[in-house]
Amino acid sequence: AWLAASADAAPWIRIRLDQPVRARRLVLAAARAPRTPDDHLARAKDIEVSFGGRKTLRATLDDTVRKKQSITFPARTVYEVRVRIVSRYPGKVNSPGFAEIELRR
Repeated sequence: AWLAASADAAPWIRIRLDQPVRARRLVLAAARAPRTPDDHLARAKDIEVSFGGRKTLRATLDDTVRKKQSITFPARTVYEVRVRIVSRYPGKVNSPGFAEIELRR
């Protein structure tokens, strides 16, 4: 899991893969603190996704920690993915993040 610092106004995470993968979907699961209400941590709302510094996709995520969310894009070979949180749903702790970040075919 990855959590942004609460003071970071534009947090991001970059993942560099050891081996490239062919993908057309990015699947995200919001981070959740165990044994706390769903709104304990802030959640990513608007995000920007780029692959190896190229074309940026923008998406708005649902306000949930209960399900994974998918972003579909034209199939491509991915070496690196970067997710930047542009805005967030509020939480008691202002640290949005992701429990899972997956690339799928």
